[in-house]
Amino acid sequence: MKKLSKNSFIKIWLPVALLFGLFGYALLSFTSQFIKPMPEKRLSIATGREGEGYYQIALEYKKLLEQENVEVNIIPTAGSMEAYKLIEQKKADIAFHQGGLIGEHNISKVASLATIYYEPIWLFYQKELRVEYLKELKGKRVSIGEEGSGTKIVASKLFAKYLQ
Repeated sequence: MKKLSKNSFIKIWLPVALLFGLFGYALLSFTSQFIKPMPEKRLSIATGREGEGYYQIALEYKKLLEQENVEVNIIPTAGSMEAYKLIEQKKADIAFHQGGLIGEHNISKVASLATIYYEPIWLFYQKELRVEYLKELKGKRVSIGEEGSGTKIVASKLFAKYLQ
C-alpha cells in the first residue's frame, strides 16, 4: 500500500473535507429555517369564577399537566364572553366556556375544540309563583347572570323568544 504524501493530501483530501464541511453547513443553515423552536411548557386557562364548575375542571387539568412539567396558570373570569376576550387579547391560551356562543358573537379568532359535558340551564323560583312556562315570568324580576357570562346571553335569548 502506497503512503499518501503531504502534497497529495492537500490536493485531494483537504478540498473534499472542505466541500463536505461547506455542504453540511449549507444544509444545516437551510433546514434550520424550517425548524420551529420547542413551544413553551406554559399554559393559561380562562375559566369561570373561582370554586365553580369550569374552575374545578381547570384544577384537574392543572394537576395532569403539571405531571408533564407544564406550568399552568388559571385565570378566573365572570364567564364565557370574558374568557373569549382573554383569548382574543392573547392573555389566555385556552378557555372553558358555554357552547353555542362563538358563532353568534362574531368571534373569529377563537375555535371551539370539544364539548366536555352537557350543561342544562336551571330555573329556580319561589314555590308560590307556580311557574310552568317561561312566559309566566313576564313582568317579574329575574336574575339571569352577570355581564360577561354565557348564562346571561343564553337566558336573554330564551326570554327574548318566549316573553314577547
